[in-house]
Amino acid sequence: EEEEGSDGEDDGQATSADDSVMLSTLQTLHRRKYAPEGQFVGGSAPRFACAGSTVGVMRVAAVESRGGDDSKQILVLYRYTRFRATPDGVERRGWPKEHQLRFIATGDHAARSLAWAGSSLAVLIYPGFFSEKLEKSKHLEESRKLQELWSSLTSLVSVPPGARRIEVLVDVGNLQRADYTPASMRHMYAALESMVAGPGPERFIGMELHLPEPVRCGAEGESADDDDSGRNADERPAKRRRVDVAGEDCPVCLQLLEVEGDDLAAWPGCSKPHVFHGACLERALVESVRCPMCRHKLYMEPKLE
Repeated sequence: EEEEGSDGEDDGQATSADDSVMLSTLQTLHRRKYAPEGQFVGGSAPRFACAGSTVGVMRVAAVESRGGDDSKQILVLYRYTRFRATPDGVERRGWPKEHQLRFIATGDHAARSLAWAGSSLAVLIYPGFFSEKLEKSKHLEESRKLQELWSSLTSLVSVPPGARRIEVLVDVGNLQRADYTPASMRHMYAALESMVAGPGPERFIGMELHLPEPVRCGAEGESADDDDSGRNADERPAKRRRVDVAGEDCPVCLQLLEVEGDDLAAWPGCSKPHVFHGACLERALVESVRCPMCRHKLYMEPKLE
């Protein structure tokens, strides 16, 4: 998945229109050194969490909404590094895997959107998801640890309401199980601290996706939550589109949707709206980024114009 080669171009040589389009696409997917645009939430100090022999570091920045700009994005910059123990501490095993993912969200639902984004990472970027035979169980266990790590880290984050973009910078280190000791974990923790403090990644494997839309059970249309009287703007629940799902079952758990009327999600882009329990969809995203009903993808295909 890692690639070597030159990103340079011959400035003295004109490129065709097609080449210019391709270059623009590649520059979008392979970003140069990234500096967060927003203000770090809770200060610039990173948050740490561990799950087994895996340690994660997360920093979250929020970009405030501008007047009339209702777009919502979650930008995830995810760097994954394997380590091995040495007599003097730990060392890297190969080069870090670096990924950039941009999720387009609907509405001001940061906590739920972060959970859905984290679930989709299992199939999108976690290592070895499609491994076969004996390696499969080992990689699935690793994937579960990474999911647990994401949940632990995001639980420490309180995103301010009204942010139009959330920037999530994650560094994860994994130690071979045979090398696991308290001392080696401390060394890996220190190595990750150094990576976070050092220059940002220069190159990413990038993708752009839509996130499911949080909705409510009820008459069709846009409506604010009903219990917002007496609250100021920062405390009011975000608006959610109402969908009429009376008598319909969740396609994942086959239980009535209206039982969990305040935690529903619609898959984006389906020709017919497909609605699920929010928690069921979170579990389904771990295995696939296609709609369980019609197989519509979350991926946004690059537009070559």
